[in-house]
Amino acid sequence: MLAYSTEIALFILLIFTFGFSASEKLTDFTGNLNWLKTYFKGTFMVKYLKVALIKVVIFEIAATILCILGLVELFTSKVPQMGLYGCILCIVTLFAFLIGQRIVKDYDGARNTVIYLVPSILLLYLLTHL
Repeated sequence: MLAYSTEIALFILLIFTFGFSASEKLTDFTGNLNWLKTYFKGTFMVKYLKVALIKVVIFEIAATILCILGLVELFTSKVPQMGLYGCILCIVTLFAFLIGQRIVKDYDGARNTVIYLVPSILLLYLLTHL
């Protein structure tokens, strides 16, 4: 089991990150939507925010579930196929955040998103080289 300790830690990081993010958006959807309207004010994104937020929540929930399944697969089959899909979905979601932050020229926010992208890409690498 120690052979997979890095993968386990990275799965747990992604599960907590995306799980809590999705739950925060679900419990205060209107508040998040209002904040995003202010954040994207003056950009073409304003009219697409509700649909974008719904998609992000769906992606975050799916990524969390798939990463949980991947963690279970590490313990059972040693081939975390669902976890690989979850990791890829995490990366896609983070790229969506990164694009949004670049649209509004939030360079500090983009830098913070890259902090989450690095362990996600590391996990992708590890899972494809098991």
